[in-house]
Amino acid sequence: MSMVKDDFKEVYLNTPIKVDDENNYIKLKTVPEKIIQYLKGTSLIILLCTIIIFAIFNKTELKGNQEMEIDGFLLILLPLISILLYILFSYILHRVAFSCVRRVYITGNPEIPNLFNKLKYIIPWLFTPDLMLSKHYKAKYTELIKIGESCKCESLKYKNDELSIQCYDSIRIMNKFFIKFSNWLNVIFSVTIGIVVLVIIMVDIRYKSIILFSLFCILIYRLFSRTIEIASAFYKDVVQVNGRIFYKGNKKIYLHGWMNSFLRKPARISLAVHSLFELLVSFFLLYLLTFFLFGDSFSSSSKVSEYILGNSIFEFILYTISVMFFNISYINYGFMLWNILHVWQVTLSTILIVLSIASYLGYEDDLYKRENDFFVNVLPKINESHICSELKEIFNSFLKK
Repeated sequence: MSMVKDDFKEVYLNTPIKVDDENNYIKLKTVPEKIIQYLKGTSLIILLCTIIIFAIFNKTELKGNQEMEIDGFLLILLPLISILLYILFSYILHRVAFSCVRRVYITGNPEIPNLFNKLKYIIPWLFTPDLMLSKHYKAKYTELIKIGESCKCESLKYKNDELSIQCYDSIRIMNKFFIKFSNWLNVIFSVTIGIVVLVIIMVDIRYKSIILFSLFCILIYRLFSRTIEIASAFYKDVVQVNGRIFYKGNKKIYLHGWMNSFLRKPARISLAVHSLFELLVSFFLLYLLTFFLFGDSFSSSSKVSEYILGNSIFEFILYTISVMFFNISYINYGFMLWNILHVWQVTLSTILIVLSIASYLGYEDDLYKRENDFFVNVLPKINESHICSELKEIFNSFLKK
């Protein structure tokens, strides 16, 4: 056996995963995860139905029917409003994911670091609120465990930063569900924006150009923020090797290859696939809105019309899929924004498909005995028949708070 595995076994020795963690894992799997999974499935069905209705009944030309009747002041104001709106949406999304886990693990409302104390780092918060919020709430879980009553470390156990391996079990499980819920909620958010965009294009309303331009700004800013978060998260997950030093008295053990979450190989592949789908929806909407809003600006030498005629919504879907999975070359379309979107999409799809998913397929996914015992105890108890009663209990808890 390798030295690395021997070190893990020594730290894990005779230290099972707590019964509280087993119970909380079951609660998270049977209630919040099922709710978000249901919302995700419902939103996808609605989007599919909207696309079909759009393809059958939409009579709006996708290019040239709308002049950009937006003055210079609004061209500056709308992007700023869109940025603030998306930061609010991103905060709500991450807060929901954080709260779904916290309510199961932590009772009451303990004192925790305030989000606004961290806003002094204004530049990274403006460039990528998604990444900063994700880091903020993951750090909160560690703080909650430290100041709460849920982890009492015995003096004879190996510790890191005053936390035993059992405390880290709780943190890693909380991180797992936070990452998964955030990932799914981002998919739901993208799909919801897609539904809104298609409906607005179909209907005849005042200020259509202004509304669609605002949504276009939100999508651009969101994609920029999510690009940094996704690229950073998956790159670090594949390339970076974390470690922890655990102490017991004067003895030190360095654990090489430490995982900050309880995510296993199938879950990591699932997260990459969900992110790929989210990006697919986002780029589809951006190509559609670019064509709709700026189609009249295409020059006579533009090559966009060689790929997109604008006669059917399925042209945009198929084009986006082809760029995502097959087109790694660069084509000068004669329209700078379209060129940027093309290279942007190819870069992100390469990170997710070549770097992340391909690496995860060869990922070692062995379990230690304590983890095997954990799943042996947990999996049989995850029973869908308990969802209704659990839902009622959770909703009553929310109403009381």
